Amino acid sequence: MKYKDGYYIQLSRSIFEEQYKTMSDSAKWLYCYLSELEHRHTGESKSWFYATDAKISQDLNWSISKVQRIKSELLKYDLVKLYKTHSKTSTRHLSAYEIIK
Repeated sequence: MKYKDGYYIQLSRSIFEEQYKTMSDSAKWLYCYLSELEHRHTGESKSWFYATDAKISQDLNWSISKVQRIKSELLKYDLVKLYKTHSKTSTRHLSAYEIIK
């Protein structure tokens, strides 16, 4: 079976093109992770989603400083847009992401 019960993500092949050849493996992995979150949490009426650095670091088993460093790499390559925000009911700062490629 090619897709094993249909549980798979759709991923742009753009990160394998020449212009991203120097991008780190960690940045490509974070892009894959964020793409999966995009597919899970967005739809026709919403193109962005929330994620905290703490949640990303927990899911990928990375330090928060590594998450922040790799996020800046994705921003440098213009693969994602990042909007800093916060909740009215919480003092936690959230990041809203939009995958643009």
